[in-house]
Amino acid sequence: MVADNPDLIHKMPGFSHKLPSKTYGGYVDISDSKHMYYMFVEAETSPSTAPILFWTNGGPGCSGLMGLFEEFGPYRPTKGGKVKYNPWAWTKFANIVFVEQPIGVGFSWSNTKSDLVSNDMLSAKDNLQFVLNFFDKYSSFKKNRMYLISESYGGHYVPLWANEIVKYNKKHDDEIKLKGFMIGNPYVDFLTGSSTQIESYWGHQKLPIKSWNKFTKRKCSNLEGKKNWRKTWKKNRCQDLAYKLEDQVGKHNPYAIDYPICVTNQQNALISYSRSKNKTVKKRYTPCLDNYTTKYLNRKDVQEAIHARKQRVKWKACSDLVKYRAKDAYNSQVPLIDKLLNDKDVKHLDVFIISGTNDSICGTIGSQKWITQLNIKPKKEWKQYFVEKEPAGYISTYSANNHKKFIFATVNFAGHEVPMYKPQAAYKLMKKFLNGVLR
Repeated sequence: MVADNPDLIHKMPGFSHKLPSKTYGGYVDISDSKHMYYMFVEAETSPSTAPILFWTNGGPGCSGLMGLFEEFGPYRPTKGGKVKYNPWAWTKFANIVFVEQPIGVGFSWSNTKSDLVSNDMLSAKDNLQFVLNFFDKYSSFKKNRMYLISESYGGHYVPLWANEIVKYNKKHDDEIKLKGFMIGNPYVDFLTGSSTQIESYWGHQKLPIKSWNKFTKRKCSNLEGKKNWRKTWKKNRCQDLAYKLEDQVGKHNPYAIDYPICVTNQQNALISYSRSKNKTVKKRYTPCLDNYTTKYLNRKDVQEAIHARKQRVKWKACSDLVKYRAKDAYNSQVPLIDKLLNDKDVKHLDVFIISGTNDSICGTIGSQKWITQLNIKPKKEWKQYFVEKEPAGYISTYSANNHKKFIFATVNFAGHEVPMYKPQAAYKLMKKFLNGVLR
């Protein structure tokens, strides 16, 4: 029974009010050696019938707790160790499970070194096992509508995770009620991420026309969908040119082009990792982080309150323990997303892509390009929407097999983590998506 669950959190240090809803923290063992940490916040309203969302961050190797404490969770660490309530928390209308994966991220752990080596497929299989074991612990929520949500490298995590659930449902009677997934500023396809980053700089007037012309004349743009793009990209030395043009932009936050620079040292270190030719990576790009969360989660009283490991550990937003297979980043997830949308045996699997227009790493231009490769039919394209009577972005809706829906929404002036930059717009969009009225 959930009521007797030892993972129930009784207080959140620094939060002076009664917890807005039941909050849990602890471990789900996905094998004898793999222990995956999670925090689960029940919906503030009707948790027994509200949808249940499973969230992981991107990276690969970044903590899902960033979503809880920095984006759309109810708790927001602030200066001085205090925690304030987030009025735009998605837990007002949904149950949300925040997962730290793969093993080695955040508080998730294993004493077996080989468990810290991961890749896209292994991550997906572990995440399926997490869901199965989570519902063993919280069986009353298994009947609720379920969605997978993520951002950034979640463009790889989530489609593969969803596919593992679909395959499981086809073989078993105890169906996991997956109804769809949402990914914010997703890294779905290497080409539409790397190539269109330069297009984003050009579109935001960060490059001179001479540099942009050099990029296009070398045929480094508009390669998406072409079979031999890797050969062209390598032959024309496009990656080296892209690095040079990024350097030409100068100091900036690539996750929010027009915003102030933040956590410069960490950002530079991650950019260096992204340029590494190693077979595995320990770090990749991660959004500009607020150090309040890091300080908060490294407090002894906080780790005790949220049931992290009894052995004191240093929590990091992005793990330097995980060795993730670098070449997986080159594998496009567009064919898999298309397969899920058009699988005749899969019903009620809706896909929602939300895109902050100020991000260059996983930008709006790139998302639009890979979306054109999907076999979906347009219903309403580029419809403007408003928040507080102000223009907030555009929504495009499409249909796929078995009445499944694909929705793409932009959020004006939002960076990589849309709920952090534009919380009200993100709240409105997500609530409407879950209610089936986003159009």
